[in-house]
Amino acid sequence: MALEYRFYNGYNAINEAIPFTRQTDDKSTNPNGLWHLQVEAQSFFEAPGMIELDRGGASSTNFDRTICDKYGHLGVVLIDAKKNPMSWGRPLAKNDKEAKVLGDSIHAEYLQDVVQKYINNVEENKAAGRTSLPAQGYVKYALNKLGIADPARNVQNFVERAAQKDEVAELRAQMDALIAQLGGNKAKVADAR
Repeated sequence: MALEYRFYNGYNAINEAIPFTRQTDDKSTNPNGLWHLQVEAQSFFEAPGMIELDRGGASSTNFDRTICDKYGHLGVVLIDAKKNPMSWGRPLAKNDKEAKVLGDSIHAEYLQDVVQKYINNVEENKAAGRTSLPAQGYVKYALNKLGIADPARNVQNFVERAAQKDEVAELRAQMDALIAQLGGNKAKVADAR
């Protein structure tokens, strides 16, 4: 099996089965196949242009398009000096160096977009008088990766402090009521101790 397509992955690790259509004349077999893509984050990798079939022969793949269509917006870039960037319409670089710069840049933009959508959501909730939960999963990862404090955590801390202030005010009111029941004399409370 010759490896024909080279990529740079500016995204996180990928571990997924990529479907392809087997191009054979045998109609009794399943026309679809799966190829396992396992790639480390910020690394280069190859994908086959041809796959050998179980019953002999080989089938061409379109993994250049399939992988770029699925992961291109996340920072996966095809490296091919022969393709025309204008007609390709997907992330493309002429060499490894260009692919790394482009892939890392696309991934950084993706992270910023994820964070901005989250911040907008927190602000919309805050304006509507609702509290947002702190970030979790990929949003939390994106905030950490970009070094941005979670705005929902700030809102949650504010709400918790406000609740504590309300509890203190309520305890003070109960104490004042108790003092009033004892005759309104704080000295009596001190003597009772």
